[in-house]
Amino acid sequence: RLPMEKGWYAPERTYSLQQKSDRIEIPLQKSGTLSGKIVFNFDPRLSLEANTGLEGYTVTAINQQGYTAHTRTDGSGSFLLFLPEGEYTISLHEHEFPVNVYTEIREQYIVLEPGKINELPPFELKVRERKIEVKRFGSAP
Repeated sequence: RLPMEKGWYAPERTYSLQQKSDRIEIPLQKSGTLSGKIVFNFDPRLSLEANTGLEGYTVTAINQQGYTAHTRTDGSGSFLLFLPEGEYTISLHEHEFPVNVYTEIREQYIVLEPGKINELPPFELKVRERKIEVKRFGSAP
């Protein structure tokens, strides 16, 4: 693994050393950082019971060449990915959502600019609302 340095990046590779020393060339790519987060938008008085913790949601980034990267959100719902430059589709793994949690925006698209932090608009998660029966009492005029 090579760290990202001055906007350059090398994908992770495994190499088996067959002798005491060897020479290997590692092609570098221009890269950038993708920063984003998830947030909850719900009314606890009207919503069904749900786990609204923000940690552990899987975020996937896929570019047009098929390069795929995954990460998970932290306790504040934030995530960070170091990616080669290009166009990406960013998505959440909905099958991992807690019961009664959903999102209306399943994917977001971004053109990642190298050498900078690219900010993605937040993914908004919602909690299904319970059905409320309203009964009115009173006399008719």
